[in-house]
Amino acid sequence: MAVVSWSPFDKETQAPPSPDIDWVRIETLAAFREYALQIIKFDKLYDVVFENHVFKTFIKAAPGLPETVAAGKLWDLYQKEIYDLLVVDLPSSGHAVSFFQSPKGINKLFRTGFIHKDSEHILEMFEAPTTRIDLVTLPEELPVVECRQLKQELEQVLPFHLGYLHFNQCTPQLELPPATTWEHVSKDISECLERHQQNLESDKETYQEASTLGLPIIRMERLAIDRSKSLIDEMAHVMEGR
Repeated sequence: MAVVSWSPFDKETQAPPSPDIDWVRIETLAAFREYALQIIKFDKLYDVVFENHVFKTFIKAAPGLPETVAAGKLWDLYQKEIYDLLVVDLPSSGHAVSFFQSPKGINKLFRTGFIHKDSEHILEMFEAPTTRIDLVTLPEELPVVECRQLKQELEQVLPFHLGYLHFNQCTPQLELPPATTWEHVSKDISECLERHQQNLESDKETYQEASTLGLPIIRMERLAIDRSKSLIDEMAHVMEGR
């Protein structure tokens, strides 16, 4: 298993804190160099043509090019079958849509040649039955609305195989004492209990709204763990128990 991360701004992202998970960070210029060398074969020729500030700026700034380069690197990992599972951590919804739209645009722009052929491979990977897109939201009104918009936009790009909606950082459903007994505790505790009850009600409302997206929902509670533990391992443990 490997976690693949990509940011349109090539920002550093934190590797999964688990020895059982490989981490592959896609960096735009490095991915482009790797792809170009598969075509021209000679490092020195690449350095002469592409290793300059103007062209590096163009690669990062050209509309759709960074996303297509990242998707091409992902396809390379996919077709080599080094890992039995690739989990791709994409950025926020707007950039995620561009990640899927850009190879489609490049494919239409280049009607023939190796770029057209390679973009075809990327689109085939996106539509493959083995590829699944899961959406993630928080139990808040605005994130749920954005998640709905993301789903609608993705459905207009390609016939993706949509999986689960991960309802993340929900308020833990604890067994609270009856409200009639709260007057017998300190003010700080009673206010904490009230906030917890209000958060549960708010989560319930947004959950009902999220359920209208038509995707099966995985509810993940906000976890409080010791720093010595891995959050990913703890989340996996919780999900395995369901």
